[in-house]
Amino acid sequence: MGRRNAFTGPTNWTFNIVFAKTFKLTERFNLQFRGELYNAFNHSNYYVTTNNADVSSFNTITAQKGVVPGQPNEHRDIQFGLKLNF
Repeated sequence: MGRRNAFTGPTNWTFNIVFAKTFKLTERFNLQFRGELYNAFNHSNYYVTTNNADVSSFNTITAQKGVVPGQPNEHRDIQFGLKLNF
């Protein structure tokens, strides 16, 4: 009988960055500019697509690049925003 969790798939990682700068407009009002980068290095993750990974029956473990249902998109997202604080 095989060990539990004997096989592991490729590691998944993303790198998110947020840049923010707050400008004082008056004594009461501040304006914040934000730049947010999700998956900043545009790294593609690989996902194991085989349900049965049994060595005795010679099933192969395959990993494919792409989007798995329920997982966030793989591409780089950049968004900018302005926020007025008072």
